[in-house]
Order: sequence, then C-alpha cells, then structure tokens
Amino acid sequence: MIQEYLQKSTKKVLNTLELAVSELVKQKQNLLTPDFVLLALLSQPDSEAVKIIESISADPVDVTTQIRARIQKHYQLTTPNDATQIVGSQELTNLFQIAHEEAKKLGDEFIATGTLFLALFDSRTGHTAELLRTSGLRYKPALEALRNLRQGQSISSQDAETEADVLSKYTRDLTELARQGKLDPVIGREKEIHQIIQTLSRRKKNNPVLIGEAGVGKTVIVEHLAQRIADADVPDTLINKRLLALEMGEIIAGANMRGEFEQRLKSVRDAVIKAKGKVILFIDELHTVVGAGAAAGGLDAPSLLKTALAQGNLKVIGADTLNEYHRYIEADKALERRFHPVLVRAPSIEETIQILKGIAPRYEAHHQIQYQPKALEAAARLAERYLTDRQLPDKAVDLIDEAGSQKHIRLISIPHNIKVLEQKHQKLHRDKSEAFGVQDFARVASLQMEILKLEETLKSARESWQADRSKLDSLVSEEDIAEVVSAWTGIPVARMVESESQKLTRMEENLHRRIVG
Repeated sequence: MIQEYLQKSTKKVLNTLELAVSELVKQKQNLLTPDFVLLALLSQPDSEAVKIIESISADPVDVTTQIRARIQKHYQLTTPNDATQIVGSQELTNLFQIAHEEAKKLGDEFIATGTLFLALFDSRTGHTAELLRTSGLRYKPALEALRNLRQGQSISSQDAETEADVLSKYTRDLTELARQGKLDPVIGREKEIHQIIQTLSRRKKNNPVLIGEAGVGKTVIVEHLAQRIADADVPDTLINKRLLALEMGEIIAGANMRGEFEQRLKSVRDAVIKAKGKVILFIDELHTVVGAGAAAGGLDAPSLLKTALAQGNLKVIGADTLNEYHRYIEADKALERRFHPVLVRAPSIEETIQILKGIAPRYEAHHQIQYQPKALEAAARLAERYLTDRQLPDKAVDLIDEAGSQKHIRLISIPHNIKVLEQKHQKLHRDKSEAFGVQDFARVASLQMEILKLEETLKSARESWQADRSKLDSLVSEEDIAEVVSAWTGIPVARMVESESQKLTRMEENLHRRIVG
C-alpha cells in the first residue's frame, strides 16, 4: 500500500525514508514507525519540516532537541529486535495516506517533506501527534507557515524540493527578507522603479539592467522592488512573484573545476525556469556571469543563459557599471537584445539627505545612538565635497555608519583606570594560587585581604563609570561626521565644519594679505 504513495513522493521524501531506516537500525528496532520519519525530517536542516519549526517556534533548536530526546528515550526502553527484517507499521501507511491528502489540499502533485510533517499532527500516525503538541507545536500554525514558505509555489515534480534547495543555497530571497522587514527603507527612486516594472511587463526585451556607477544605489532599487512585491504594491503581473538575488560567491565557492561552476549555474537556471515565471532572478555585476566566457580559459556561462532568455523562459534583472555594460553586454549583440537598459544616476545632495533620514533609525538602533539632523546633512555635503572617488548615497551612508560606530565604542569603552584595576585583580589571584601551591597560608590570607579591598575599589570605580556613561552624549553631531572625513582624507576638521560666512571672512583676509594697495 505504501509503495503507491512512494511513487507520488518527492526525491527528498524518499531520501527522508532512507534516513528513517538508518535511525531505526541505530535504535536496534525492526518496526518502521512515524517516530523515525520525524527524526529523519529533523536531521535535515533544509527540509520544509525544520523550516516550519523555525517559523512557528521561539526556540526551534530546543524544540527539535526535546523531540529527539523523547523519541530516543522511548526506544531505549524498548526490547531490541532484529533490524535485518524491517517492516512498516500501519501508522506509517496512515502517515503517507494523510500526507497525500495534505498535498492535494495544497495543490501539490507529490508528497513533500512539508506535507509529510503536517500529517504527523494527525492522531492516526501514533504518538508523534501528542509529541508535537507537548513540544508546543500546533497543526494550524504549521500549515500557515508552510503556505508562507511556499509563497504560492506548488510541488509539481519529484525534483521540486531539490530545485527549491538549489535556490535557497545559491540565491537570497529578497521578497522574503522584505516580508520580514529586514531590508532598509528606500526614499525616492520612483522613476527607476517604474521603468523596471514597465520593462518586466514588456513582451520582448523584458529583462531590465540597471546601469550606474558603483555606490549609486542599484541594488537598493531592486530591494525596493522586492518590498513593493511583498506589499502587493505592484501591477497584477508581478503579484506573488519571488525576487531572488543570485549569490555568485556561493556558486563559485569550492568550484575548482570548470564544469562544476557551470553545473551549479545551470541548476539555478533550471530551477528558475521550472518555477514557470514565478521567479525573477537578480544578477548584480551582470558581466561576471554573462561575460565570464570572454576571458581565455574562462567559464562559458553566457551560453547557459542566452537560450533561456531568448525563449522568454528566464526573467532577469541585471545591474552593472556603464563601462562593464559596454564591454561585455553591448559587445555581444545576441545578449544585448535580451536586456533593456535603465540608467541610474547618483542622487543629489538634497535627495541623499532624505535617504539618510529614511535609513537613520536602522543605524540608530544598531549603534544605540542618535543622529542630529545636521549630522545627516553634513554627511551628504561632506561626502560629496571630500570623498570624490565614490558616489552618493553610498559614501554618505558609510559616513553615518562609521560615525555611529565610533560614538558607540566611546560610550562602551572601559576606562583605563578600571582596566589597570582589573589587571591587578587578576595578578593578585595568580599570586594567591601560587602561594596556596607552596602552602604559604599566611601569604594566602594577606593576598585575600588585598583582593577584597581591591574588589571594593573596583566596584566603586565601575559604579562611577556607569554614572558617567549615563551623562555622556549619545548624539552623533556634525563634528563627529567631520572627524570621520578627516580621518579618511587627512583634511583638518575645522576646515570642514566652519560656516560659509567664516569661509568668506577667511578668504577676504587671505586676499588682503596677498594683494597690496
């Protein structure tokens, strides 16, 4: 009976069953029950079951540890059996029957690890249902978590879970990060967003490529699109789409052979294609993928993408600098025809100030400080004036980040006098241990008295420091920003923070000194 359901299960479920048999053998049992299936599911960090627990449990590690311990303890008290004659229990058959019903409810064609896990909540599968409940897990939250995890995707092939694993390993789900509130807010850029949405909606040449210098905010614009998709603030053609950022570092890591890199890239491409238009792939520094075959002995990656792009099976958003776009994309006419350029200029100083105001709360929470409004204005103006080798808003964001970090370190740094006392305290303890080792008990007693006195001094010093800390200014000022610029450029702080009237006065004085009559 169970064979019928195994034919309708994903490869990952079949692998789970193999792991369950391994768990069974470890426990010296021969009756395969849902208990061992649950253990096997929990042993796979990338299974839907583990991801569900991570979504609905405050402490997923503790929950999985508890479940493992309870199952293992149960079988330690059970008489060992001949593990060479393995049979499946009636509860195991029930498990797959219920999992098949759960799969149909979700519109799946195959049983996946997620629906297998949902079936374990049914009492017909044995005591696993009670075990999950006593661990604080419930069916309805688990079902909702699986739906959120799937994001409208269904299991339509035996490879579906494996393909999902490929995407989770080699891409970063920007839409999911947006739903979790983990992306920084974006101010403005409506023109570029509109162009991207318009391009994605075209029948042909519908792959936008953002072109602009490093630091102008190309990636942030794509993240803003992900936020719009997550908020359903997009046309119907983009509703429920997943925007995945290709992680080239993960694809290249450990790929020593040419074929290995290509195979990984191909697996990502195939997984996106099989999503049937529900996934948009974002490739930052597009030339590193499509231009990879240009160098002698390089990786022939373009051929992996060209056909899929030409057939419209692959939807891509690219990002690159103007030079790299000219060199690699425009030079390949077959490739150029697949992309539509969207120019991204650096924001003005005023626009940058608004961007900084939008993201400042995130940096304030991280560094546990606050930015004065003038500090944000100074960051935009000083970055544009003195950091000429980089682009706004990136260089201004780096400034407020660095200034916030410096301010935070000043607030938490232990004063020198306390460090000296701490070192003395440690030395006294070492001396006491040595005296005890040679049975010099008079010295031990003397050192103990010194330690007690020093601990009183240390306590007083720490209390004084904590009181002083509460009075310290946690505001990042214009001067703090100027200090960072000064450290990076060598230009004196005073020159940067003086007002325009002061600069005019200084200019007039210099002219008087240089011009006679």
